[in-house]
Amino acid sequence: MLLGVTTTADDLPITVVGTGDPIVLVPGSGSGPDSWAAVVAALAGEFEVRSFVRRAYTGRPGPTPRTFAEEVADVRGILAAVGRPAHLVGASLGATLALHTALRSPEGIRSLCLFEPPLLLAGPQVGPVAARHRDLVVAGEHRTAGLLVAREVLHAPAVLVDALAGAPEPEPAEAARESRGWEADLAQLADDDRDVARWSAITLPTLILQGGQTWSPVREGVEALARALPHAERVVWPDESHFVTATAPGRFADAVADFARRH
Repeated sequence: MLLGVTTTADDLPITVVGTGDPIVLVPGSGSGPDSWAAVVAALAGEFEVRSFVRRAYTGRPGPTPRTFAEEVADVRGILAAVGRPAHLVGASLGATLALHTALRSPEGIRSLCLFEPPLLLAGPQVGPVAARHRDLVVAGEHRTAGLLVAREVLHAPAVLVDALAGAPEPEPAEAARESRGWEADLAQLADDDRDVARWSAITLPTLILQGGQTWSPVREGVEALARALPHAERVVWPDESHFVTATAPGRFADAVADFARRH
């Protein structure tokens, strides 16, 4: 059941679907309005699910968060609007943002579900790539800018880079929206570091989700997180990769729902 669209105090739109215990979904890089659609549909029969587009990806004018510390404020605003403790679920860079939120301000978070935060992709080495990305975007070379990120920040396998290179050109407005979002995300990664041990201070019930086919060094970052959070539960899907929310949304939703029921 669709409950409607609400907003935070500073006008960030939130879609609310379903009834039951609340779940807040935090999207990763490149995520548009429909990125969680299949997962939301699978969860909404049992839970009240809030999904949103991170501010840098809304396509709206104005400043966007360029550090995780800034973007935590948006997540805190969404949690405050829930009005009761919620399960916080993040995918990819959204999982990193969920970690930052739980570490800095855990109030109102009932549990964490984290799918493959790219913890070992952060650090100052991202800065020069971000500068090159910005120059390419200014020149209108959105496709080349995206391939640069895939190769030199994400360290994506060649087969994925080739698939991106051969994909249809996006509409100009969509290309600009995504490039603006990536610019903010690259700034966040450059500002962050690879200190996985800091997350050991998080004591919330935590579920770590992982695809067995995900590439290095994302895989190693998840392994390090599991060591830093020895109390966390863990689910590994041997036949899935970093795109499980799109390739197997029902499997992802089932794991989230099972954990939420027990916490």
